[in-house]
Amino acid sequence: MELLRTLDALWFSRTGRFISSALSATASLAAPTWCVGCGADHADLCPPCRADLRHLTRRPFRAEESAEALPIVAAPRDADPVVLPVIAAGRYEKLLADVVVAFKDHERVGLSQVLAPALVRALAVASAQLLPDGHGVLVHPPGSLKSRLGRSYEPVPHLLGSMTLPSTLGLVPGPLRYRFSYDVLGALPGRGGQKTKTAQARRRRGQSPLRMTAGAPDLLRGADVLLVDDVLTTGATLARLYRLLTASGVRVRGAAVLAAAAPR
Repeated sequence: MELLRTLDALWFSRTGRFISSALSATASLAAPTWCVGCGADHADLCPPCRADLRHLTRRPFRAEESAEALPIVAAPRDADPVVLPVIAAGRYEKLLADVVVAFKDHERVGLSQVLAPALVRALAVASAQLLPDGHGVLVHPPGSLKSRLGRSYEPVPHLLGSMTLPSTLGLVPGPLRYRFSYDVLGALPGRGGQKTKTAQARRRRGQSPLRMTAGAPDLLRGADVLLVDDVLTTGATLARLYRLLTASGVRVRGAAVLAAAAPR
């Protein structure tokens, strides 16, 4: 158990992230590539498909109406409850969905070059619309042991590390972790992850499997926080982050995502 904790710490260290990214980049150069959008050779995404992806993510939008599990952040007496606001770069469909899946699940690390600008646009809109003075701190979900064993990099941290963030936004590295027992059990064969659960099952999950790392509450307390994730479906992941952070006195103002599923 102590060995697993040590390996976990090494994985999230600066050196570990650098080695992981370097190995992924080397593998992508050595293996043949084809365009995720049209199948053209020698490109993760060919110039025409890059233009299409930029068109699909050129206008970030409010996406909370598509996620029924998002937390309520205000309940005015004479108005509808207000849920956590979310800005999405684009809809999770067609080309954008294909690119996100290839980047997350098929080691197409080169696609970060086209996804990072889309996330930057969503963050810029979110900071302007959701943060009182435009300044804030970004917090993303932690990677589980199961996802780390299956990938050579964590998608959201990799994107955030490969982009130039607006000067008004900061990033606190690794403020959240999965509880150790939950993380180990979730990595066992046959234990389904978030994607294998129905929307109802996600909403019914009990106590949060997450915890804050030592010192994180002090670093985040008093700051305006934006949550960051790759895909918004039910909003259950953002809800868990919101409840954990706010219970520790952190002000969570909203979230930004790469893609949002279409409203049901």
